[in-house]
Amino acid sequence: MNTVDIRTCTAGAGLQSVRAGLRLLGRAPLMLPVLVGLGPMLAWSVAMVPVAGPALGLVLWPMLLLGMLRICRTVEAAQVPGITDYLAALRDPPARQGLLRIGVAYALVLGVLATLWSLAPVPPPPAPPTDLPRMDLSPGQVVLALCTLGVWIPVEMALWLAPALVAWHAMAPGKALFFSLVACWRNRGALALRLLCALGLFTLILLALLSLIDVLGISENAARYLLLPVPLLMFAILQGSKLALYHQVVQERPAAGNAAAPPADAA
Repeated sequence: MNTVDIRTCTAGAGLQSVRAGLRLLGRAPLMLPVLVGLGPMLAWSVAMVPVAGPALGLVLWPMLLLGMLRICRTVEAAQVPGITDYLAALRDPPARQGLLRIGVAYALVLGVLATLWSLAPVPPPPAPPTDLPRMDLSPGQVVLALCTLGVWIPVEMALWLAPALVAWHAMAPGKALFFSLVACWRNRGALALRLLCALGLFTLILLALLSLIDVLGISENAARYLLLPVPLLMFAILQGSKLALYHQVVQERPAAGNAAAPPADAA
């Protein structure tokens, strides 16, 4: 059985991961954004189902995260990705069960947070208009928002690499969540720089397109269609950079008695 080591990278690894995401996008500039963007669309579609839809969407979210990461890995391996990458984990019972357990835990935690928000005191009615800005949240809701953020961030950190650790390294769900949390904390500098670089890149692309629209005198309706793919492209770059950081952070080594580690294959 292979064991997993969590490496600590320098902050510069965040910049390198964004570059890797750009290179990955260059390999499949049309297919990668479409297929990766399909993950959130599937989650949103499931969440639209009455009654059980929102909870089911959260339960399936770890599988969709793994599917998006697998699509990036397929492109990285110079292969053709497809919608079947989202279904790969379903064919392996241990991986499927582990991902469902993570999804149930994720849905329960977010469900508790949503319930607490629903029980929060309602802010008082608006005061007469004045020239001074007014905060619409009551003090109790501000405290609740800070507490919610303090819980939500570690939850997302625990979920970040957990699906891949479960499906690609046969790790138990609880252990995978813990390893993912530790990996994010140890590499918080790289993750922060990754987000800052992605935000800067998004801003540059947006400003360049807006300048082009202004110079060419493109109509407002046409400009909307021109700007529409930008968030999708950035999401694909972020997923590609996530795979690059995964390769740097997660290192698989054979346990004692194994001559060599088999390549990690998707479930």
